[in-house]
Amino acid sequence: NVPYFRSQSYQVSTNGIGGRQARLKLTANLINSASNNTSNGFALTSSYSDLGNAILKSGTQQVSYEGGEVIKTYSLSQNYPNPFNPSTIIHYEIPNDGLVTLKIYDELGREVKTLVSQYESKGKYDINFNADNLASGIYFYQLRAGNFISTKKMLLLK
Repeated sequence: NVPYFRSQSYQVSTNGIGGRQARLKLTANLINSASNNTSNGFALTSSYSDLGNAILKSGTQQVSYEGGEVIKTYSLSQNYPNPFNPSTIIHYEIPNDGLVTLKIYDELGREVKTLVSQYESKGKYDINFNADNLASGIYFYQLRAGNFISTKKMLLLK
C-alpha cells in the first residue's frame, strides 16, 4: 500500500501582494494505489521575500509538483558546511504542522540567536545561518517541534 503522486500544476494569482512577504502553500492529496482512496498527506510550503527569491508581484506564477516522499518523522540534520565561515545551512524535516523553534546557543548554553519561532506546515526546510557577528568557536543549534527536541554541534572558524 505505497501511495503514489500524480503530477499537478497550478496557476497562482499574485496580484495585490505588494511588497509584503508571502507564503505559498501547495497541498497534494495522496492516492492509495490499492484502494484508490485519497487523504491529505503532503504539503509543500515555500516562503519568498523581496530578498532575491521573490514571488512575482502581479500576474500569475506557474507552480508545479511532480511527486515526492511523505515525511514520517522529525529530523534535524548536521549543518553544512561544518566547520563554517561565516554562513552554514541547517536542514530539518517536520511531519506535522505546528510551532517550530530553531535556536543557536554558545558553549555556555546562552542563546545567541533565534532562527525560527513560528507555526510551520509539515515539510522540509533549509535555514541559512550567518554568523558574521559571532566569534570563532563551538555553537549548538536546537530544533523544537511538537514533542521533538534535537540538538547538534557546529564549529565556526574565522
